[in-house]
Amino acid sequence: MTSRNSDTAAPTFKFSGHLMDLMLRPSFPQDPRYLYSSRELTQGTRTDIGEDRSKYYSDIGLTASELKTIDVLALLLHKESQTTDPKAENYYAGNVVPLIVNHYGHKERRVLYPALQTSYYDIAKEYSLHSVGGKTLKNVKSILRGLSNKKHLMKYKEVSQGSVEDIEAFAPLITLADINDRGNVKVILNPIFRSQISKKWITYPADLMRRTEEANGSSRIKEAVLIFRNYMLRAISGLKDSDRITIRRSSILNVIKGKFISEGRQKRSQQDLELAIEVAQRMGIIQDWQEKDGKMIFRLNRRWV
Repeated sequence: MTSRNSDTAAPTFKFSGHLMDLMLRPSFPQDPRYLYSSRELTQGTRTDIGEDRSKYYSDIGLTASELKTIDVLALLLHKESQTTDPKAENYYAGNVVPLIVNHYGHKERRVLYPALQTSYYDIAKEYSLHSVGGKTLKNVKSILRGLSNKKHLMKYKEVSQGSVEDIEAFAPLITLADINDRGNVKVILNPIFRSQISKKWITYPADLMRRTEEANGSSRIKEAVLIFRNYMLRAISGLKDSDRITIRRSSILNVIKGKFISEGRQKRSQQDLELAIEVAQRMGIIQDWQEKDGKMIFRLNRRWV
């Protein structure tokens, strides 16, 4: 696969801010701001969801392997897209021609779906950072199939020039198409991958996965480590005058390990948080931190990329 940006590859790329926000919504306890009643969802969305009202909560919960794969797809989207002119229709649109434009959710407006004509091998190469064997390829295929079958309630607002548009869909993050016996595949990304990406994004270094693995000391990276890293990178993107952020320990635990808290495994949650902080410090994202009265104060490296 030849990258459009291969000759002048930027050391950083944009990760959708809207996508990140939904990925970082707490899983337990659920934030009542994102738990919707049937009256707050369109009839079409309710039909898509079916009878399971637990899915009326809007978030994107992912495993560690799925989080890594989303990072890879966001990087490939940057490499395979026109990324210099945000006003052009094909900005962060991928490398599939003609562009894929279709309805999203249950509104009349049609939107662009970014898409990648790629191969399982190219995805696996970015995912593993090492030699790609049959086991890695099989694992990546399985993760992609899982993502394509896993639907999320995505409900958020796009704000532009004083206007606000409600975005709502119950859909997977990716769809796989045109798979052949040579290992080629078309990955159609959910529109949230490029939603307002010229205005609301998180800056990622192109070698983010390598830095994360080196700081972690292994390619087997825990979900909590990846979520905490993402949380801190989003915080850096929002820094203004101060380079410090303050958050309650209980709040960050709800974001990174809500599942274990709900199962009563507090010790495991605390251990994973400590590991996540250590990895973020080794990566240079956090310069130092302290805790007082249950509040954690992190001094962030605003120049980190």
